[in-house]
Amino acid sequence: SKEVMKQMTINFAKPMEACKQELNVPDAVVQDFFN
Repeated sequence: SKEVMKQMTINFAKPMEACKQELNVPDAVVQDFFN
């Protein structure tokens, strides 16, 4: 269901954000990853 996907994305995105800030990954790389 959409709601489950949304929750998974949110749960996945939080640690991703932390990693991104630690590694200083540009947003473009993250966008590529999600597309």
